[in-house]
Amino acid sequence: MATRKAFVLLGLACLLPSFACHEKVLSAREGRILFAIREAYPYGQEGVEPSIFLDLETEKIYGCCNFSIESAFRRIGNRLLVEIEGIYKPELCLTAMGPANSSRELVLEAGSYTLEISDGPLRSEFLVEVTDDALSVAAAAPAHGLPLSGLAVPKFSSWWRYPRNSFVYLCGTTEELAWVNDDFLSRLRAAAGLREIEFPAQGELGYPRAPQGHHVDHPARYFVYDDEGRFAAAGAALEAYVRDVIGQMSGTSIWLRDWKNRSYRSWMMN
Repeated sequence: MATRKAFVLLGLACLLPSFACHEKVLSAREGRILFAIREAYPYGQEGVEPSIFLDLETEKIYGCCNFSIESAFRRIGNRLLVEIEGIYKPELCLTAMGPANSSRELVLEAGSYTLEISDGPLRSEFLVEVTDDALSVAAAAPAHGLPLSGLAVPKFSSWWRYPRNSFVYLCGTTEELAWVNDDFLSRLRAAAGLREIEFPAQGELGYPRAPQGHHVDHPARYFVYDDEGRFAAAGAALEAYVRDVIGQMSGTSIWLRDWKNRSYRSWMMN
């Protein structure tokens, strides 16, 4: 019996280094925390409604782009509490410069919230407003006369949400083929029976405001539709346009992406 007990103790002793290797060692935060409250798609999924996320990143830029911010999150009523615990630096370094960061999905109904970000005795507090149209952030007034630190700073003050049953039209062309933008736009309207909408110039937007990488990046156009079949009709119109007009035109692309992250891409239709 004594021999068996000795073997068990020896086995446990051998396992201890293994557990130690997996324990996260955190470094102290350096500099301010930049944060954003925005809409995105969990893991970039397609065919799902967008979710609200709280993103954190360090103002400090590190030599590895895979460092992360470790934090504890609690929600007490309409108070959102984030306590910074430190910076995790894994042994494997992805050698590209970047901030340490983290992202957390939030479930927030329309209403007003208080966001508090703290690190030890330091804290910053903000007012968060959630509506059907936008997510907005503003600095909170000090409570009970206690001063607030500059621990955290919002990256932007407003984020325009994805309207239900909406999509963006993106078109990039060469100078000679700039007419394609308006030509397909007229066919799109006729085929799908759409209503065009606009977003304010100020504030961040989940949809792109223009494509990138073409000789002419035409400003994005935004539409809403009455039912799911309308977006499918828009995709069918693009497929017909690729077949009958664009063909193998070099330097020209059209992209339709809707509020559930579903896409029709002209370059995928050849």
